[in-house]
Amino acid sequence: TGRLPGSHCRGKPRRGVRDGGSSTVDAELRVTPRPAPAGERRLAVAGQADMDTVHVLEEALGKALGVPPLPAAVVVDCSALAFCASAGLNALLRARLAATAVGVALRLAAPSPQLVRLLRLTEADTVFDIAPADDVTDLDDPRRETVFAEHCHVDPGPGVTH
Repeated sequence: TGRLPGSHCRGKPRRGVRDGGSSTVDAELRVTPRPAPAGERRLAVAGQADMDTVHVLEEALGKALGVPPLPAAVVVDCSALAFCASAGLNALLRARLAATAVGVALRLAAPSPQLVRLLRLTEADTVFDIAPADDVTDLDDPRRETVFAEHCHVDPGPGVTH
């Protein structure tokens, strides 16, 4: 289904909608597959990851870890993640566990100052591979592999019109 184990987004009201591209959008959170080198998948996360929007992040991470063939790494570009609450951190931690279980590395790239602080306060910075901001530059290079983006439709759930 593309959901991570432990995901609690069934039955919750969903505000997410498809934006016409490969992005999944919530009123306050956008997760977009980005071009990446072969063997890697990249997701750009923008907005606020909290209990109202975390289902968007969970579903996108589930797709990134569930569409064959599995990549060697999933890189989550957090440079535009303005706010990450405990629900967002838990989604990232569950994704890390799911990735590790299937032999995929999960890396956070360019975390915002707020996310860095949250990772340090919770000591989650000790379990994540964190890449610097320059690791997410050049993502719009058209020569990068884009196969995953074509397969990354995330269903926003019942009652949501497209």
